[in-house]
Amino acid sequence: MFIQRLNQVTNQLRNELPNSNSLEFYIFKAIIIWCNQFNIPQNTTNNILEWYNQFDEIQIITRHIYQEWKPYEEKETNWRGQVKTSSKMSGLYNLVSSIFARKNINNTELNIIAIIAFSITAIGYFTYIINQPQPQPINTDKTKHYEYNLISTSSQIRSIAKHFLILVVSASTIDFIKSIKIKGSINVNDGEKLYEITKYLWLGSESVLNQNRYNINRYLVSKGEESEYDIHLVYFELKQGDEGFKPNVNTLARHDAFIKLPNLAINFEISPRLKMEAYENFEVYNC
Repeated sequence: MFIQRLNQVTNQLRNELPNSNSLEFYIFKAIIIWCNQFNIPQNTTNNILEWYNQFDEIQIITRHIYQEWKPYEEKETNWRGQVKTSSKMSGLYNLVSSIFARKNINNTELNIIAIIAFSITAIGYFTYIINQPQPQPINTDKTKHYEYNLISTSSQIRSIAKHFLILVVSASTIDFIKSIKIKGSINVNDGEKLYEITKYLWLGSESVLNQNRYNINRYLVSKGEESEYDIHLVYFELKQGDEGFKPNVNTLARHDAFIKLPNLAINFEISPRLKMEAYENFEVYNC
């Protein structure tokens, strides 16, 4: 059964991404296909993709495994001075080949990518499940107290709702964004710089964000097809919204909002490189 599903995932990757050279693009798409194979709900699929995209360490490990498996060319010079190029197989490649051979699986690039994506999907799904809040038993002796708290806190629900900010920035500025990510915190100077490089922005709720966020997958840029017009979306989770991030505000209010961003931001994520049209999934407005 698994081998049949593996072949289906591999064939779908081959049909939908015939000319892509981007490992990240393949992995991203393969996760979606695996989730569809096991009828995983869309919101859970989104959480798995978000989990994978959030941790650079997972992507680094993924690339390392792939590079360790991938055959490589080695040049040798014989006693006559002639250079001969030969294809070399790594130890990991030979190990995978022996395992795949027992299961009648071809040791191809797409198969190894599909296996890696399956592992990421399984771990991401398990992580999502264990992080779900467990239902608390109702204490009948405190029913009245519970009802009182329910009523008294109902007026605070709006303040609990999460606020999200999306910045649309040029792909040429991504090194600066990544430097903030590595540093682990944002300062006032970073806020000033973000104001300068942001083309468009959007402020809204988590539900609207999740509804539109993964529709942008079709705009992923493959390796070798980069353009000077490519963009990244930077997703900020905020403690609270700020009027300065809303549309139709003056320059001073907008600038002040970016200066206050270090105190408002809880965390942020960076999208893969995207075609410029990707931001049309959100009702962005000029910075």
